Amino acid sequence: MTESEKEGIYMEKKIILNIELLKEGVTNVAESVIAMKDQLTEIDSKLGDGDMGISMSAGAEAVIFAVGSYTGKEMDLLLKECAMALNRAAPSTMGTLLTMGLLALAKECRGKSKIEEEELIQFPELVAEAIMKGGHAARGDKTILDAMLPYAETLEEKYREGIGLKEAHRLACKAAEEGKES
Repeated sequence: MTESEKEGIYMEKKIILNIELLKEGVTNVAESVIAMKDQLTEIDSKLGDGDMGISMSAGAEAVIFAVGSYTGKEMDLLLKECAMALNRAAPSTMGTLLTMGLLALAKECRGKSKIEEEELIQFPELVAEAIMKGGHAARGDKTILDAMLPYAETLEEKYREGIGLKEAHRLACKAAEEGKES
């Protein structure tokens, strides 16, 4: 890797999350869930009752509606609205666990109009902790945590090592994939 390539990784512009970026990010995640509807159904058919794609897609559509309807400026209230919309539309186990994750993020955002990148990298761990607590699950229980925890740990570790967020995210995705496969 050349020095300029290293600079590009280590010197990328830092992200500051505000209400508009939060809305965009939540919408993008929800749209990704909708796009994965068939894949989620297939995965759940092997391990459960096969309704995850349907319920998560319905929940994601409700979240997109909540984001589009929200006119306030408080990030915590937006996340609470999204959590309640998800819970109403997808009252399944996964919907409930993800609702708990969104509520944990809302609590973290209380009273803040912006979130610095250094705080943002802790969000995956906050969601994973809420899922562990609410679902009484741990790594190795063949749950979403098998991917989420390696993602969260790697993201924070690599970011703290000085790697930019984009590269830390790429490495964290790789760790999540390995965790899922294990």
